[in-house]
Amino acid sequence: MPLMICPDCGNEVSSRAESCPKCGCPREYFESPASATPLEIGGIIEFGSYAGARLTWRVLDISDGKALLLCESAIEGKRYDDGGKGALWSDCTLRAWLNDDFLEGFSDAELARIREDETLSRSKAFCLSIEEAQRYLPTAEERLCKPEPRLLGSGILIAEDNGACCWWLRSTGADVDSQALVITSGEIFTGKAIAIQSGRQIAAIVLERIAVRPAMWIAV
Repeated sequence: MPLMICPDCGNEVSSRAESCPKCGCPREYFESPASATPLEIGGIIEFGSYAGARLTWRVLDISDGKALLLCESAIEGKRYDDGGKGALWSDCTLRAWLNDDFLEGFSDAELARIREDETLSRSKAFCLSIEEAQRYLPTAEERLCKPEPRLLGSGILIAEDNGACCWWLRSTGADVDSQALVITSGEIFTGKAIAIQSGRQIAAIVLERIAVRPAMWIAV
């Protein structure tokens, strides 16, 4: 029996159902599941939900029966690590959030398609590395990212001229207290970013003004 995706809760629903049994969304709003959509590099798909809205992803790569997805928009402003002294990806609080709270909006069927990356401490969701950002998004223009509209006015760093935001990469920066990120011009920054907050200097690693742009591998 063909299954459809409920756009409100991400639940898989029989195509014969009049409404979603989980949330009551009417049948006319059901969507075809991502698995029914042929994936191609550069293509756009919907997969999972966050903050009550379906997530839109760009397909960056297809390899060994898996597709690498990158969220089209920045979804949240988060610290890379609460400690503020620099952290490996395996230990940072951003990784913990992406692989726990962030995934709560995905249906069981969608979660089953996500592939853990053995090289990234078995992460299901992650940030791109510098090398991946350069390989899959080779120009600064391609790396520009705008936040979800609900984040406007939230305090994250957004450029006035192009509406782009800064977003985290998982690679370390130039020293132990810095973290790589893509800035609002689309360039990759690896210096020790310092900001003034409440009259004192703090490392940007603990700023919630830097946005998160998740990536993940899913089964094709």
